[in-house]
Amino acid sequence: MSTAAQIVQLYYNNIQFLTLGPIVGGPGVTPAQVGLPITDLTITASLYSGRDITNPSVTPGSLVTQFGTAGSIGVPHIGNGIYQVQLAQFAIPTGTYQLVLDAPTSPSGYQLHRERTVSLLTPS
Repeated sequence: MSTAAQIVQLYYNNIQFLTLGPIVGGPGVTPAQVGLPITDLTITASLYSGRDITNPSVTPGSLVTQFGTAGSIGVPHIGNGIYQVQLAQFAIPTGTYQLVLDAPTSPSGYQLHRERTVSLLTPS
């Protein structure tokens, strides 16, 4: 599966959103599905501190429990392969964190695992 033009956005003002996508079929899928939006993923986003995204089995880091429910939140599909959730207010110190996105194999056969470094420049 390809995540062409994947966008990860965190806004830490009055309203906070996490937006992913559009997530579309890529190499390795049925040719008729290449470029089509993937709409049936069950995505979980987890926020970690101290995680080495190049080798998480050695340095897994710690979940930031103030994020979502004990460090994780579900991200539903809102349309055209875009997944978005409004985040409840949470307070964590400024710094660098790791956002881990996971989705087990969906009914149509897609799955997702991505890890991104995110920086908070002002307290959230």
